[in-house]
Amino acid sequence: MAASEACLAAEEREHDQERDHFQKVCLAFSYYRTFSLKRVAQSHENFSCLPSYHQQLLHDFLPNLERLKAAIDVNYEFVDKLLKSAQGMFVNSDVADSPPCGRGDNCKEYSVSDSRLCSHIPSGFDMEKVKTTLKQFYRDWSAEV
Repeated sequence: MAASEACLAAEEREHDQERDHFQKVCLAFSYYRTFSLKRVAQSHENFSCLPSYHQQLLHDFLPNLERLKAAIDVNYEFVDKLLKSAQGMFVNSDVADSPPCGRGDNCKEYSVSDSRLCSHIPSGFDMEKVKTTLKQFYRDWSAEV
């Protein structure tokens, strides 16, 4: 019986690790908009610190930031649909049924069941993986010209 119990315990640990990983991925995707808009705001702030004669050399910079914000919003519409479609999926179905973690963003909608993850703010590396994944979706699903 001990071997059987050990096997079940190992299987449960593996399930917990898979769920935690899936939830961290969902949190990273849900944080995409906030993270990206913060980076745009930081770029705007940095631009504002430049002397005016340098700002004039970059006359397209602010309009480009506005286009970037619009693109972030469009990307987030896709991310939102992606996250909603992941709810109730396979062994990770408790991702959608768990209590809100109160971290803002869409965290209440895409919350986690493990309180250890509630304070988890995705790292820059996590966010780079999200951006890379979005670029790959775009490349794979866009019509070739």
